[in-house]
Amino acid sequence: MRKKRKVKVIISALFICFLVNCIIQNNLIEISTFDIKTSNILNPVRIVHLSDLHDKQFGEDNKALIEKIKQQEPDIIVFTGDLIDSRSKDITGSVNTLSKMNKLAQIYYIPGNHEYRSGKSDLLFEMLEKENIEVLKSDTRSILANGEMLDIIGIDEAVSSIENINKNLIEFEKSSNYKVLLSHYPENFSRYYNKYSIDLMLSGHAHGGQFNLPFIGGLYAPGQGFFPKYYKGIHTENGVNLIVSRGLGNSSFPLRLFNNPEIVVINLIPSKGKLLIQDNQ
Repeated sequence: MRKKRKVKVIISALFICFLVNCIIQNNLIEISTFDIKTSNILNPVRIVHLSDLHDKQFGEDNKALIEKIKQQEPDIIVFTGDLIDSRSKDITGSVNTLSKMNKLAQIYYIPGNHEYRSGKSDLLFEMLEKENIEVLKSDTRSILANGEMLDIIGIDEAVSSIENINKNLIEFEKSSNYKVLLSHYPENFSRYYNKYSIDLMLSGHAHGGQFNLPFIGGLYAPGQGFFPKYYKGIHTENGVNLIVSRGLGNSSFPLRLFNNPEIVVINLIPSKGKLLIQDNQ
């Protein structure tokens, strides 16, 4: 009986440790920094990449999140979808969060799947645009960031067919500026987007594989299934770089393991030589 009791105590203790670890890792924001050297610019540009907030709050009115972003001193901020959750009843808090961030640097936002599943997408886009946030739904912007011209295209697969996306990208890749593509879905990198002459694609959606297991990696990502390839970090194919954000919040499954909420910082660094990539994650 004593042995059984000891086993129960050990199992209970391990389970409590697991839950505490998950709770901590759901709320401690990690900064992941990527330095990309490119000959396409003359001045350094800093991009903060955010994704998959799902209405989550880090402190009152998301002050902790906003302060961490402020500390990064971004030239621009991009948000790659799922600002709200499909179950969201009040979207004001998340809109206010982006509005405050927009005072730090201009935000370029694309929708994810949860905006449309919520049934509040039109209202959300209207509210964001009133806050001077750039809502890109298969739109292109040429922007000035720290003296450098960048071209950004925001892909919204929910409103544009792949044929129309192809047409837009054929026109987009003609530019000689540094070219950034925003798409919520990283699995579409190898399906469609790495075939184009772009420099950088930014995505979310995968939630860092939810459980990031030692020696195995991400366990599961929507759109990719178990043991996904594109669940975090940087990937390079055909000379095109993809950076996948692990995201900030969660949707239907509420726990993360070895997978903290993430702010991605991308430093574009001028280089006259060959394109180099440094991953400081």
